[in-house]
Amino acid sequence: QNQQYDVQVKKLIAENYLYLGNHKKAKSKYSEVYLYDSTDTEISYSLGTIFEQEGNLATASKWLEKVVAINPNNPYYLKKAA
Repeated sequence: QNQQYDVQVKKLIAENYLYLGNHKKAKSKYSEVYLYDSTDTEISYSLGTIFEQEGNLATASKWLEKVVAINPNNPYYLKKAA
């Protein structure tokens, strides 16, 4: 239960870094959280979006493909990954 709390706190920290435009720290924190919960589409989507914004489209695509693999029926994710 403490681990789930830690994951949620780290996700919030990552979101704040992203909001502040600190992609390096956001990627680091999201990657850390991904190790605990690789099924959370929000984490993979956020990482994909960060890499896309940085122009690293190959890596962005890999993260967005993970999102679609986890949730293949979400039309938004399907469109984004296309």
